[in-house]
Amino acid sequence: MVALAYPDPPLAEDQVHLRPWRTADAEALAAAWNDPAIQAGCAVPKQRSAADAEAWISGHRQRIDAGAALDLVITDATGVVVQGEVGLGPFDFDRGAAMLGFWVAPESRRSGLAAAAVRLVADWAVTQEIGSLVAQTTDANLGSIGVLRSCGFVLGDSRSVQTWTLRR
Repeated sequence: MVALAYPDPPLAEDQVHLRPWRTADAEALAAAWNDPAIQAGCAVPKQRSAADAEAWISGHRQRIDAGAALDLVITDATGVVVQGEVGLGPFDFDRGAAMLGFWVAPESRRSGLAAAAVRLVADWAVTQEIGSLVAQTTDANLGSIGVLRSCGFVLGDSRSVQTWTLRR
């Protein structure tokens, strides 16, 4: 396998729907990139304007085709309101492994959305021959730790960054 395609049909469960980024989401993505909590837990670009977010969104096809990343927006049932993101990448297709990352907008935290999105992507990843997912967080990111634990990830033995693995 060289690259993945977006899940078809799109992944959804109850009030959690996952879809590709759209240029109309640029304002919401820029707001997330500027959120101090998201900055503390995720790699965000130095340039974080809505125009920068729109440029990043427009590069989604190149990231997928290169096997670098597959990013999905966490939305409500309408598919309009951006509530977060869950993504995979980079990939190690030879080993059937990928990194998993996620964030949730401040107004949507502590709602179960992240856990539902992570479970949806993890279950889908298995169907794509990705049986090992790895996520990293710091010991201070209690929300992400809770999400990872609830989704079956197990803490590894890294010293500076917590590395969590889900093997299926």
